[in-house]
Amino acid sequence: MITWRITNSTSNPLVVEILQRHAWNYSWWPCTNAQISAGNYMIGSGNIICPSSCPPNVSTINSVTVPCTGYNQIESYVSGEGRFTFRVPPNYRFRAIFNNSAWFSLVTGGGVWSVATEINTYIRPSGRYNQAPIVTMLPVIRLRRYLIYDIKINVADNDFDRYTCVWSNSSQECGGVCRSALTLPASTFLNETSCILHFVPATIGFYAMAFTILDFENETSTTPLSRVPIQFIFNVWDSNVTCSLKPIYIGDVSADECIFVEPGKNITVLIRIKVQCPNATLANVIGVYPTGFTQSSRYTDAYDPTINIFQVSYTGNANQVGQNLFCFAGVDSIGNQGDSNCLRFTVQLASDSRNTLYVNNATHFPMGLVSKYQSNWTLLYPTTTTFVRPSTDAYIRFKITSTQQDFVTYNVVKQTTNVIYLSDRLIILSNVVFSPGQNYYISIDPGVFLPIATCLRDSMGITDKTFWPFNTASEPNTTVTTSTTSQSSTTTLVNRTVPTLRTITTQVTQTTQTKTTTRVTTATSLSTTTKQIHFTSPFPVSGVADPHDPTINIFQVSYTGNANQVGQNLFCFAGVDSIGNQGDSNCLRFTVQLASDSRNTLYVNNATHFPMGLVSKYQSNWTLLYPTTTTFVRPSTDAYIRFKITSTQQDFVTYNVAKQITNVIYLSDRLIILSNVVFSPGQNYYISIDPGVFLPIATCLRDSMEITDKTFWPFNTASEPNTTVTTSTTSQSSTTTLVNQTVNI
Repeated sequence: MITWRITNSTSNPLVVEILQRHAWNYSWWPCTNAQISAGNYMIGSGNIICPSSCPPNVSTINSVTVPCTGYNQIESYVSGEGRFTFRVPPNYRFRAIFNNSAWFSLVTGGGVWSVATEINTYIRPSGRYNQAPIVTMLPVIRLRRYLIYDIKINVADNDFDRYTCVWSNSSQECGGVCRSALTLPASTFLNETSCILHFVPATIGFYAMAFTILDFENETSTTPLSRVPIQFIFNVWDSNVTCSLKPIYIGDVSADECIFVEPGKNITVLIRIKVQCPNATLANVIGVYPTGFTQSSRYTDAYDPTINIFQVSYTGNANQVGQNLFCFAGVDSIGNQGDSNCLRFTVQLASDSRNTLYVNNATHFPMGLVSKYQSNWTLLYPTTTTFVRPSTDAYIRFKITSTQQDFVTYNVVKQTTNVIYLSDRLIILSNVVFSPGQNYYISIDPGVFLPIATCLRDSMGITDKTFWPFNTASEPNTTVTTSTTSQSSTTTLVNRTVPTLRTITTQVTQTTQTKTTTRVTTATSLSTTTKQIHFTSPFPVSGVADPHDPTINIFQVSYTGNANQVGQNLFCFAGVDSIGNQGDSNCLRFTVQLASDSRNTLYVNNATHFPMGLVSKYQSNWTLLYPTTTTFVRPSTDAYIRFKITSTQQDFVTYNVAKQITNVIYLSDRLIILSNVVFSPGQNYYISIDPGVFLPIATCLRDSMEITDKTFWPFNTASEPNTTVTTSTTSQSSTTTLVNQTVNI
């Protein structure tokens, strides 16, 4: 495999990096674990060249000699991978090839070998240069004669481009093993989209397979951005032992799962392979290892002798950014080889995430200077994009910039009241007080938006400290100094204004009068109800004709609620025309409700709601849990949740549940209110809930009723008395007064 990427897009010429992986006959370059650990034992010979249409000063590109990274004496191969760079001007497309001879004896095809990769230094519409796909296959795959195999070609595209797999089709790409030169079973089929080869071997011996992977700009593009070769061997065999059950991988990490690792960090994984055939043992493990891998010796599970275990360790390297596939398969003592399984060790640089939200710099707030009590954080998804809560643990981390240490973390799976997934945004509700004068940033783990098992771009983390930074203001110490002279000084210290919060004082005049205007025509009866208007006459009153439509008659009724009329009081009416036709009876339900006598389920059952009692004046998160099996959705008609001052019954702040969707969040099991005000110190409040917040008032059901009892959800803030410090020596005095802050925007 030979692939490439551009590592420096700002220079001219550009810096192109080649990643190459080759396998050779073990007898030519025998390798040991000690040599692998040392990293300086080189294998292979020959050069990669540009045969034609080459950029300036590019002809012999580099040697194919690479450090040994793995070997298998039973299958008689040694493998290695390495990287090198060379310079190419922008806007070139050319091929880099490696060819030589000769293949060992094959069932079909043979002679010279050749591999070719196509390099493209044109800039993409996104403003980035391409990274060609990386392909990882076992050098040798053992197939038992006459069995049916579906063999996956393992591809990783670190740009997350669409890719396809095709048979290599030119002498530069495949030498003597092009598809046209091979005689293969008629049932052989390559699914180019899924990159799965269907193969039923019929002849014992070795087959060489040559494929090319193409990546594309988008779903409809037909011009590939690059061409990457992959070639490997089928070793077809047979046995008199009838059991053909393959060894299976049952390790700690699922096959094809992305394992994210930062440069310089080491990660260790246990590999478990279970032998399925009776009386068979694990004889061999065929693998291909990226640079930086080490493997322990195998041992048998103490509780199950059919399970063999070994350990692999990998240390991420900054020049290995992206997916690095470790692929392996067990071979039992009969000769049955298991399916190839790959673990995708993904090295991610904080500044190079491919996550859609990072690449598009999705709107997120607040940033910059915030209150140390800041608790609401919002990340908006791009249009047409949405995410749901994952099922595997992943964390959102508030980190201290200077030390990179976690200040507080939230598990997005388990801490559902702190991390809220909505259709168009992610809301984080922190519950800490940040240290004054400190710089922080929010870091998002891999797996917060998509499961890491998918290895898709949005499974990547966002760990760049410049993406979501914020800081808190310093709070300097106050020193009171006195002098020995005969003078008096008074210092008043006023805290700064916090620009990210808002104090809202709203006064709403309420009346107990309701006026109903009823219009009656010869065909229909229509009623509308309005609030907070003055009635002009008692009920009943004679009708008057509509000045714009003489077929409409209008009269007005007024009703004053009475405490002895608690419940529904129906006013029913019907019009009768001069012929004698009477309209349908229509009823208006004037419902008198005492605050202490709501029939709302949440009130009757005293549903869990918090916080209550003494709270911080910066308190902003309020939760009301629904009873089991009960749920509510956002209404389409205006209704309000009101934070009221207990002593005056006036609204301190109100939230329209139909329109202020970032302040009132309806979840399946709870209602969350996110207030954005600073409450006055030393004040008593309560939360009042209008009719229609839970069910439309038109239903006249119990849960359409309001909850206005001031004893249901009361809270209060602590007083902040003025502090006066006075010292005197003879005729001197010094007074310092601390005045509470004012918060405005």
